[in-house]
Amino acid sequence: MTGALVQGTAPWFAMVGVAIAEAAERLGIPPDLDLSVLERYVYGERLDNGLHQGLRVDVVGGSLAFRSGVLAGETAQVVIDVTAATARQLNLLLSADPAYAQVFGKAMQDGHLRIHGDLGALGPVFALAHDRIVEQTC
Repeated sequence: MTGALVQGTAPWFAMVGVAIAEAAERLGIPPDLDLSVLERYVYGERLDNGLHQGLRVDVVGGSLAFRSGVLAGETAQVVIDVTAATARQLNLLLSADPAYAQVFGKAMQDGHLRIHGDLGALGPVFALAHDRIVEQTC
């Protein structure tokens, strides 16, 4: 994994944002889409920038922007709460690996991964970005 980044660090979250932005560019986003997404680590640590572990993605008029780190109490139209341990498991598994679906399903069932809201048009974008994120994670 040349150039791999340590999961959960500010540079890693920035890489995740870039991977999502590039996936959005590749797949396209409807020009009328307005959607905010917040992924935050439950019991996450503070990043060097003072924010908590997580990522915010905002789409306004089909244009995507992201920020590494989340504010305490911050909210969005879609909120993904994930424990650091579950995020670690998922970020080491490619989407085609049968273990990925098992870990994802068990995490949802056990409450270690909760998705509030509907990713809608961004669902495929996040899915496409996943394997690139895995390839750059250590």
